[in-house]
Parts: sequence; C-alpha cells; structure tokens
Amino acid sequence: MVHIYYGNGKGKTSSAAGLCLRAISCGVPVIFVQFLKDGSSGEARFLEERPNVTVLHTKDHFGFWRRMTDAEKEETARQSRELLIQTSGYIRRREIKNTDADISGIIVLDEVLNAVEYGIFDAPEIRDFIKEIPCGYEAVLTGKNAPQALIEEADYVTELKMIKHPYEKGVKARCGVEK
Repeated sequence: MVHIYYGNGKGKTSSAAGLCLRAISCGVPVIFVQFLKDGSSGEARFLEERPNVTVLHTKDHFGFWRRMTDAEKEETARQSRELLIQTSGYIRRREIKNTDADISGIIVLDEVLNAVEYGIFDAPEIRDFIKEIPCGYEAVLTGKNAPQALIEEADYVTELKMIKHPYEKGVKARCGVEK
C-alpha cells in the first residue's frame, strides 16, 4: 500500500514518523529516508536510536530550495539522486523478518514529493521506484505538493492544510515542535 501525506500544513513528517512508531511497536522494520534534509530533525534522531529502524538522508542541508544558490541546488539534486539509488540497493539487500504484524515493513520517502516538485525526480520515476518495493511493505511519501499521477496510485492520501502558523508572526522553528 502507498500512503501520501502532503499539503502546506505542518505535520507531514511527524505523521509519517507516527506511523513508524506504530510499526516499530509491532516489530515491523522501518526504513526512513529523508530527501532535502540532513537527518538532524527530531523525528530522524529519535527513529535512528530505535532497533529495527534504518534512517538514510542526504549529507548536506542547504535550507529552503528557493533560497539556495544554483550550485547548492545542483549538489542537493546529486545527493538526492544518490540517496534514491542507495535506498533501492538497501531495500533489495534487506532481509525481511517475520513479525506478528500484517505487513513486512514501512519505507518512508520523506520530502520526496518536494524533490519531484523541484525537478530532481519526476513522478513516473518515483512511481517506478515504489513498484520495486517488495510485496508486504508500505510506502509513505511526504511533501508539499503531490502530483495527480501519484495520488491516483496511492491507497491513502491525506492533505494537511495550514490555517494558521506562528511562522507567519516571525516565530522561528522550535526544537521539539517544528524540528
């Protein structure tokens, strides 16, 4: 099954991480892959410390795409493409363990929808990647905008809509809440 958490509201990564927590409590292995992030978020740090969880991420984080230089965008794209290849290889090599759960594992592609929006990947490439995931695994995609082609392929689609956010008042991201 494929899950998509998208929209301009807060909580896409946190929702994916919450699903991972539920899976971990049932003995289900998790692969949590962060595109456009360096693994320093609270969710990634917490998950990395859990048994049966693998966290993969890009090496560098240059901030918001719209504020990156062309060289930073190019490097981010290079690292993101390498990360997708690394993730594919990791999934192929991973030993699927029997659990009492109804699924074999969770694979989160955090911010991959943003990577599609920025032209790092195209929707068919991500669709093909998802089709290569072994049977029994759940795939979770997050990001601001979801291409219609991926929405149509998904089994769960949740749009998070921002109504109000402290950022609009100049409040910076706070550790434990937004990061």
